[in-house]
Amino acid sequence: MQGTVLRASPSGFAVEMKDGCNGANVLILLWSAVIAFPATVAYKAKGVFWGALTIQSVNLVRFISLFYLGQYSLSLFEFAHEYLWESLIMLDGLLFFGWWVHLVSRAVPKPHANR
Repeated sequence: MQGTVLRASPSGFAVEMKDGCNGANVLILLWSAVIAFPATVAYKAKGVFWGALTIQSVNLVRFISLFYLGQYSLSLFEFAHEYLWESLIMLDGLLFFGWWVHLVSRAVPKPHANR
């Protein structure tokens, strides 16, 4: 590994972590949704923290899988990089937000309507 480049010695294949590949776009979208949702500051802070951890963990798996996939097949690497992982990382953000909303809405008591 040299800086942001991960290189395979035998094959010479390398991947580089660039700005668009770091999950920041999904993270910013998730943080915006969490902060905009009507919840307490404590729940929002937990959502921001655990959301970042989740997105970055999935992105690390993405980066490693693309590194190994690129050594095996460049056409599969291109497909996974451009389409598959882009969709999966966005889906991860969406699923995390849905899960977080579910937890927050269960924890907050519902006001009773006066009849």
